[in-house]
Amino acid sequence: MKSDLSANILKENIKNTLLNKLQVLEEVMREIKPKIVALLFFGKNIGKFIPQHEIRLTKFSDNEGTIILDSADLKDPIYPLLDKCKSFIDSNTKTAQQIIGFNRNDIDEYPYEAIREGIINAIAHRDYNIDSAPIMISIFKNRIEILNPGKLIPPVTLKEIGLLPVHRNKKICELFRETKDMERRATGIRKMQKLMKEHGLKPPKIEEIGEIFRVTFYGPENMEDLFKNTKKINLRDLGLNDRQITVLEYIYENEKLSTPEYMKMFNISRSTASRDLNKLVNLKLLKVDYNGKFNEFSIDK
Repeated sequence: MKSDLSANILKENIKNTLLNKLQVLEEVMREIKPKIVALLFFGKNIGKFIPQHEIRLTKFSDNEGTIILDSADLKDPIYPLLDKCKSFIDSNTKTAQQIIGFNRNDIDEYPYEAIREGIINAIAHRDYNIDSAPIMISIFKNRIEILNPGKLIPPVTLKEIGLLPVHRNKKICELFRETKDMERRATGIRKMQKLMKEHGLKPPKIEEIGEIFRVTFYGPENMEDLFKNTKKINLRDLGLNDRQITVLEYIYENEKLSTPEYMKMFNISRSTASRDLNKLVNLKLLKVDYNGKFNEFSIDK
């Protein structure tokens, strides 16, 4: 567990915390027994007691779901399960790289926080009375789908989803609120929409298919599209000469360069070296430190 929950458990008697504060234990005939929610968050061998608690992850090579590249069947307690979901998704989605100025910028194919929100919502709102179907997370070439057993609970419909905080599994939601993973105001759908929009992607598609609730996250058509709103620096447009571009590349790899070293590198005078380097400082591409003898230049990050 995380956030305030861990701290509180350390401060208080663990049994009292679980029994009275979190109310995930119950006393039956003077015997303390775990509720289902306790098994989901803290239990071992959960599949023995709650066989429907399972997430099946699959990576397909196409958009039709015909060729499987990777898969995992998870039945862990909720937080180890979430960590394993992240590892699987990270290893089966792309990361784009771009050099901006002289800094590398990495952008994931999907904003994982949006996907994680979808997984948490699936765990919190699935219908545990449906014991014949797990939560399914499928990674296709162009999208990620989360399929969750259980229809929306009235009065919520697809049109009003995200407006009313209606919960099928109240205790699971309460524990997620203790760990700051959920709020009381039905913000999960809006959060997913916001994160996808900020990433430059379409909002998630939400559907009901019979007794199944499906959330679809569409990826970019091209990874380069994710950089559309990223500021790029064209060094030639800044009027830099070959020496200045070369020295930026050199300093990016070697961290620092002094004025005498720059003079020696290009066999130029001090005045030419100073003019070149001062322009890079004025453009805020380099910063300068005076060490007592000469100036040292480094990338202005």
